[in-house]
This record gives sequence, structure tokens and C-alpha cells, in this order.
Amino acid sequence: MPIPRPAVPVGTQVRWAPSTRLFSSRYLGGGAPWRLVKLSGVATEAVRRWEHGSDVRSGEEALARTLCDTGLLLATYDISTPLVDIVIPYAGHPSDAERLAAQCAGHDVTVVRDGVGQPARHANLVNLEQNGGPAAARNAGAARGGRDLILFLDDDVTVDDIDELVTTLASHFVDPTVSAVAPRIVGDGDPSIRGRFERDHSPLDLGALSARVHPHGAVPYVPSAALMVRRSQFTGFDEALRTGEDVDFVWRQIAAGNNVLYDARLSVRHRARSSWSSWFAQRVNYGQSASVLARRHPQAYAALRLDATLTGGLLSLALAPWRSVLGIWSALERRYVRQLPDDPELARELARFAMWNHSRGLARGLMRSYVPLVMLALMSKRTRRLATIIIGLSFVGRVSSPRDLRDVPLMIADDAAYSAGVWRGVWRTKSLAAVRPAITWPSERRALKSE
Repeated sequence: MPIPRPAVPVGTQVRWAPSTRLFSSRYLGGGAPWRLVKLSGVATEAVRRWEHGSDVRSGEEALARTLCDTGLLLATYDISTPLVDIVIPYAGHPSDAERLAAQCAGHDVTVVRDGVGQPARHANLVNLEQNGGPAAARNAGAARGGRDLILFLDDDVTVDDIDELVTTLASHFVDPTVSAVAPRIVGDGDPSIRGRFERDHSPLDLGALSARVHPHGAVPYVPSAALMVRRSQFTGFDEALRTGEDVDFVWRQIAAGNNVLYDARLSVRHRARSSWSSWFAQRVNYGQSASVLARRHPQAYAALRLDATLTGGLLSLALAPWRSVLGIWSALERRYVRQLPDDPELARELARFAMWNHSRGLARGLMRSYVPLVMLALMSKRTRRLATIIIGLSFVGRVSSPRDLRDVPLMIADDAAYSAGVWRGVWRTKSLAAVRPAITWPSERRALKSE
């Protein structure tokens, strides 16, 4: 039996999430994962008022909770600067940890030496004798404090205004369903080639749009380079994991029924790796963690999420491109017309929306985890057209100006390194879980949820 969710209190300011759209005046679309919600007359009035931010009124509390829990709404709370425990782990030279601790002056900071390098000059130093990895270091630092909120910061980030960061992140915890919140992480502006690439295309940068975190959503996880958690719901990072421990932690929180949020209104800066070899190794390690995550979280992880109708049509592009496009469009339109028989114009709009977004997502997933297969497809005359389309679609949204074209070689290298890590993990674990796609078969009788 599901546990009742607390209503959003009257007076809370809520606004549409950036991905939320109103279709045909009575259907709200968006959220994580994406869904379409049919609104009643009363709900439509409230939802329209909330578009750019407005308070929750009496009688609207349950509706606001439902839409917040699905990622269609984001809530804003005003609080004074709270007391938090800040944990900064490091392994190596302590100078970065000392610099970051100074930036966090005025707050209780614990620096954790993870068994490597010289001890930091800091009053609250936890000195681990052996290197246990980032998960062990964060857990040791969290165990020292006792405040309700813990802010984890990696030693290679820079915080410009610690009070603003703490206050903004902590404000979300007024909602008792929220267990973790992360800010945006951007490159630190290093003028080197690596620094410029990290500024524009860092794997830790999850974009400029705030969202509810969900493995099937636009923001599927948040990194622990900057992460605030509620102590009472902190289950610890898994110390058996050297990489991917943050994704594992976030997905365990979500599986337990908690909300995890990404607040892109503020950011911390992250330094690029100091050499090309360490940059490449970082990406390989990220990819290698996929095998463990796929086994631990089979419902959350998928190298690709495929809609059967769209995928079958897109694969046939290699043989007959225009005929395939028309076939995909016709199948999608029929599907949505069956679900929305009273609004065929909306059905056609949703079909266009689904075709475009799924095509981009499919191409991005293929380039991220299946680079070897895409490269093989380029070598065959029969499949070259399809591979070219996949590569082109994978860069849509990432290359927004002619200036960005200079980063394309590094984008390809980034994808190749990650993909190499994925397949290395497959080889080591002797499991295909990390490259097995999840296929969605459409239900002809699927009903729209009404609110």
C-alpha cells in the first residue's frame, strides 16, 4: 500500500518546470518521465496561474503535490541561511581542499584526507589511513557532524558565494519528500582547450533547466561533486564503488520514494583534468561504471530507451529514407489519434513532438554507448546513410553555432572514451546488461491520467 504523500502547504510558490507545456488548453505535458495529464476545469485555472509562479491556494494542495512529484511543477521556499555540515574529501595535495574550505568560511567544514597526500591544515580534519575512494571519504566526513543537512563538495570545485549556495539548496528541504538537491556544475573558465571544452560540454553539467531528477527523465542523476542531502535520509555512499557511487546513491533515494532535485539557478565551477590522459581516463571510468549500475538498478538503467514504433521505422532509414519517415509519422499519428479521439490536432502535434525527441534521444544513446557499432555502420554502403544521420542527430543541441564546430572532434573523443569504458565493463563483468536496450511497446488502450 503506497505511503500518503504530504500535500504542498498553502502559500508555497510553485511554477511550471522548464519542460512543461500546455497542449490544446487542457492537457499538461512534461515531467520526469514525460507524460500528458488531462486537466479538469478547476485544475486548469490553477495550472494557468502557476505558469510563471504563484502561490498554492486552499484546495489546491493535493494537485500541487501530484504535479511536483511528477516534475511538472517546481516549488520555491524562502528561508534564512541554515546550519549545515560541509564535507570536503581529497586524495593528493591538500591545497585545493584548503582553498575550498576558506571559501566556505562561516560554516562548519570537515576536510577528509582519503589516505593519500599530506594532511590538510584544517581544524576539522578526518585523516583516513588508507585510500578507500570517494564514497568512503564522504561517509567518514558525514559521520563527524550532526546537523540536519550535509553539503558534499569535491576539492576541485570553486564556490563563489557559499551563503547563497547553502540557502538556495537548503530551501528545497522545507518539502519533507526531498532528500537531496544539487546545483549546476560548470567548467571553471580555464583558457586551455580542455578547459574550454569542459566549460561548454562538461559531463557534470546537466544543463540550464532545473528539474526533478528521475532515471527516465531529462536529468537522470546528479553528480556528488556538489550535493546537499538530508541527514535523516542519508543512507551513505556504497564504499564498494570507486565510480558511479553518486548515481547509485541518487537512484537508491528515488527508489525509496524520495524526491531528488536539480536546481540550475545557481552553479559551482569545476576544474578540468590536468592532462589529456587523465581526461580520457575519467571518461572511460564513467563508462565502466555502467555495468555495475545496470546490474544494481535494472529498472533505472538502460543504454537506450526505445519506442518500438519509432525505432523500427528509424532503422529502416538505411533502406528507404523518405518512405520510412512517412511510415513512422503515419504509425505515430494513428497511435495518438486512438488515444485522443476527440482532439486529432493535438494528436498530430504530439506525434511530431515524439518523433523529433525520440530520434534525438536514440541518436545520442547510440553515440554514447555504441560508438564501435556506429563506426562499423559507416564502413558499409548499405548502412552509411543511417550512421551519418545518427551522428548528425547526436550533435543537435550540442552544436548551436559555427564556433561550436571546433569542439566536434573532442565531442567524438568524449563519446568514444565513454563507450570504451562501457564495453570494458561488459568484458570484465561478462554481462551485457550495460548495453541491453529497454524497448517500450505501445499500449493501444493506455488511458491519459486526469487531474
